[in-house]
Amino acid sequence: MRVVSNTSPLVAYANARLLWVLRDLFGEILIPAAVRDEVAAKSESTSAREIAAATWIQHRAPSGAPSPGALDPGEADAIALAQEVRADLLLLDDLAGRRAATRAGLAILGSVGVLLRGFEVGVVEDPTACLHSLRDAGLWISDRLTEQFGQAVEAVSRRKTDGHGSP
Repeated sequence: MRVVSNTSPLVAYANARLLWVLRDLFGEILIPAAVRDEVAAKSESTSAREIAAATWIQHRAPSGAPSPGALDPGEADAIALAQEVRADLLLLDDLAGRRAATRAGLAILGSVGVLLRGFEVGVVEDPTACLHSLRDAGLWISDRLTEQFGQAVEAVSRRKTDGHGSP
C-alpha cells in the first residue's frame, strides 16, 4: 500500500509515542520535504528526532509544483506527492487539506481513522487508550468525533466477536 502523510498525523503519533502504529499498519510512508521541515519545526525535539530516524518514513519531493491556494506548504506538497505516486491513501487531519485532497480524488484518512483501521486489522489492541494518548499529546479531537469513534470501535468489536471482522 502506497501511503503519503502530511505533518499532523506524524507529529501527533510521535508526540503520543505511537509511531509504531503507523509503521505496523502501513510499513512505509512517503513524505515531501515540506512535511519533513514542518515536522522539525513543530515537533518536540524528541519526536522530531524519532521521525527523522524512522527509516520507514521516506522523503520524496513531488516533481511538479503544488497548486497554489490556502493550504500550507506541507499539505500542498503532500497532496501533490500523493497524486504523483498514485497513493492508495493520504494521511491528513486539516479540514481545508482534506477538502482539497477529496476534490483531487485522493483517499484520505485522519489520525483518528488510522486508529480505527489499526483496530480493525489487529495492529491496535486498545484504540480508546491510544485516542486518549493522542489527545493528551495535543491532538485536538472534537467531542463529536470522539463519540463517533467510540461507536465505531463498538461496531468493530461486535463484528470481531461475531466472527465477521478482521483478525
